[in-house]
Amino acid sequence: MLAAAVSFCYFGAKNVQLPGTDYAAAGASGTQNLAITPSETPTFPISCVVLATEFLSVSAVYQHGDCIINWQVANEEAVMEYDIERSFDGSNFATAGVVGYKPASGSINDYSYSDPGTGSIHPLVYYRIRQVSIGGRYVFSRVVLVKPSTHATFMVTPNPVMESAILNFTSDHNASVSIRLIDISGNSVWHKQCLAGTGMNTLPLDHLPELPNGIYVLQLFDGENDEKVKILIRH
Repeated sequence: MLAAAVSFCYFGAKNVQLPGTDYAAAGASGTQNLAITPSETPTFPISCVVLATEFLSVSAVYQHGDCIINWQVANEEAVMEYDIERSFDGSNFATAGVVGYKPASGSINDYSYSDPGTGSIHPLVYYRIRQVSIGGRYVFSRVVLVKPSTHATFMVTPNPVMESAILNFTSDHNASVSIRLIDISGNSVWHKQCLAGTGMNTLPLDHLPELPNGIYVLQLFDGENDEKVKILIRH
C-alpha cells in the first residue's frame, strides 16, 4: 500500500506523491517527475535590517513671536514624515505640525519648521521630533526647550485704539506688576498695580476713551524688567 507524501521541491524538477496519482504509470517507485514553470519557482522570505534615522542635531529658537525648530538627520530609509510635537509642561505632547520627507543629495538632510505665535503666548515651550516611517514605525528625537521670553512681554489690541482696548502680557513667574500710561510730554496719565501670574495675563483698558487723541507710551515694570510699547488713541 502506497502512502501519500510530498517530497522536496527544487529548481528544474519536482517530485510529488499525491492521492489519486496514477502510480502504475509513474513507475515502480510511485514517483512522477513534473517540470517546474517559472511561476512555480519557490520563493523564500528575505530578512533585512533597515538602519534607523539618526538625529544629528535638534534645536529651537524664538524669533518675533514664533518658535523655529531645526533638525538634521542621517540614514533616512523609508521615511514618510516628521511630526513636530509640542508641550507646555514637558510631559504632555501634542502634534503642532507635520513636515514631509524630502530627498537629499547626500546621506545628511536638514529640516525646519516654524510654529507661529506660540512664543508670544507661552513662557516655556518644549519640542520633540517624531520620525514616522512608511511602515508606521517611529522614533523620537531628544526634547528641546524654548524660552520665548525670560521676562514679561505685552501687547495692546486693538492698536490704534478708538474706544477701549485689551492689554495681553505673559510672565514667567508670579510678580507684582506696575502698568503706567505716559503721554508725549512724559506725564503719567494713568497707573495701575496688579498681580501677574505665570503664563498669560489679560487686563482691560477701559479708561482710554477719557483721554485725548494722541500717541502714548504704555509701560510695564515687574520689579526686574521694564517694557514699553507705543499706542495711538484715535476716537
